[in-house]
Amino acid sequence: MLTLDTLSPGDRAVISCLDLDEEATRRLSAFGLMPGEAFCVQRIAPLGGPFVLQIGTTSVLIRRNLARLIQVKPA
Repeated sequence: MLTLDTLSPGDRAVISCLDLDEEATRRLSAFGLMPGEAFCVQRIAPLGGPFVLQIGTTSVLIRRNLARLIQVKPA
């Protein structure tokens, strides 16, 4: 299974599983980041910076340590 941190800018994927604690899952769900949701990687900040994802009309920043825990499948 792929994880979010392995994707590149322009890649589209669907979230399979959030392997996060309850609080992190709740915060990300508030932005629409939940299993079954499709998204596009807009850009990735250099030097270990965050990922910028487009989920519908919302842009969300995801830290790399969280991105490693989000399982995705190609869209």
